[in-house]
Amino acid sequence: MRVWFFIHLPPYCECMMRISDLYGSEIYDQGGKFWGNVKDIILNVEEGNVLRLSTETIRQETIQHFAKKSIPYSKVVSAGQIVIVQR
Repeated sequence: MRVWFFIHLPPYCECMMRISDLYGSEIYDQGGKFWGNVKDIILNVEEGNVLRLSTETIRQETIQHFAKKSIPYSKVVSAGQIVIVQR
């Protein structure tokens, strides 16, 4: 069974995209610094939104340690072929 989640991009972007389109995307900050590639996405399934993008695959036993290798979705400025985050 395939589950589809659609994410809302920042308010100035008049579009939506599938979460699966983010996997593998390069993450850069606004200054051009490369942060890594999206390897995992943390969701709040009750509210239907994305919490964090992770540059490492999250395993259940390491979930409490993922903050160092993930970016709060609230920091995402733009998402398309690449993801741009605030510094």
